[in-house]
Amino acid sequence: ICACLVGSEMCIRDRIDIDEMMKGMEAVDASLYNLLVYVDDASREGSQSYKFPTLYRLSKDKNGNVVKETVKEYKEQVSTDPAVMQEVLKRAFTEYPAESYGLVLWSHGEGWIPNPLPLAKQASTRWVGEDTTGGTTYLNISDIAAILSEFPRFDFILFDACFGQTVEVAYELRNCTDYVIGSPTELSLIHI
Repeated sequence: ICACLVGSEMCIRDRIDIDEMMKGMEAVDASLYNLLVYVDDASREGSQSYKFPTLYRLSKDKNGNVVKETVKEYKEQVSTDPAVMQEVLKRAFTEYPAESYGLVLWSHGEGWIPNPLPLAKQASTRWVGEDTTGGTTYLNISDIAAILSEFPRFDFILFDACFGQTVEVAYELRNCTDYVIGSPTELSLIHI
């Protein structure tokens, strides 16, 4: 499973999500399964809490304790750039081959209409992932579908983001996964 925080909007909720993943790994045979997590947090370079975008593997040490290993630390990048998602997934598939795959995308989301919307620039658009590095950019659902089409079919794609389970999103991803899991509306702070 690869869990990707798409964009640079990490908040306390996301740190709680990572803690929950680590807790869940306690019951998993880490020799049989891999849980990779890509994180690009919202802190700014130079701040005390700043960390470069990083791909982690949640695993267990020889004593059975869950640990967060750094697979790759990236230089500052716009994580909503399709090339970034493509590289992270390529690394996951190459370095951690498996019989089956799942994908969790978590960030902010607006569903399926591409950004920027050509006719009405003030209208709400449909995307997942928001990165505020050097301006605000989004990852369009159609770009996600194009990227995922280059990899083996996923067993599931879970959106821990608003509007991730609309009919339009499911249709766009129909050739990439067996199941799309998410919410057709906004998520509260306490969610999936």
